[in-house]
Amino acid sequence: MKQYKLFSLVLLQLVAFCAALSTGSPSTKAWKPKISSLEERRKLRGLNHTSEIIGSIGFHHVEFFCGDAKSMAYRFSQALGMKITGETGQMTGNAKCVSYSLESEDFRLLITAPYSQ
Repeated sequence: MKQYKLFSLVLLQLVAFCAALSTGSPSTKAWKPKISSLEERRKLRGLNHTSEIIGSIGFHHVEFFCGDAKSMAYRFSQALGMKITGETGQMTGNAKCVSYSLESEDFRLLITAPYSQ
């Protein structure tokens, strides 16, 4: 139960981070890291660091792979209040995996589990 709470906390932070990225202004220039060599990294030890923003336009969804997609999707649905908006599996002709999509406003999760062989 403790691991589930920790995982939920991490997921909520991920949702907040992704929402912040999707509402940011689109950037047309390519993202480049501020540090390009190991020597530059060594020089930065012990200094105050600033965060950098990746200039991405946005994203469509975040996909999690797990062993039991159905129960995981229902757990996320109950814990985070997200609606299950779609599913795919053998009933739709997908013979490789089963997936459930959850949606809350602009944020989408895709929970996927492979079929055993």
